[in-house]
Amino acid sequence: MQTQDWKRHKMFKALGWGTLATGFVTANAGFWWSVSMYEGDYPEKRKKTAGGICYSGLFLIGASIPCFILSHVCKENAILSVGGGNIIAPLPCGSVEYRPAVALRISF
Repeated sequence: MQTQDWKRHKMFKALGWGTLATGFVTANAGFWWSVSMYEGDYPEKRKKTAGGICYSGLFLIGASIPCFILSHVCKENAILSVGGGNIIAPLPCGSVEYRPAVALRISF
């Protein structure tokens, strides 16, 4: 199962999980940092920075969704593939005839 589609599936799956984990940690840290600054006398720039970190984590969580979708699409392409070609059919006179055919391959 080392086809190009299977390699892409593994890459997108790893990228999706890495992005999701990083986004969750970043959003969580930004949220709690924003909450801790709510009551204090902190400069407005720091409050905006904490909010920006929280929003960037949410963006990373959202960015992991297309990675998982692409991973699933590549997995389906690696498992089921349809192709075309020619079948060689020998004739009684000794010559060969080529007939078009459709091939369906299922890999487990």
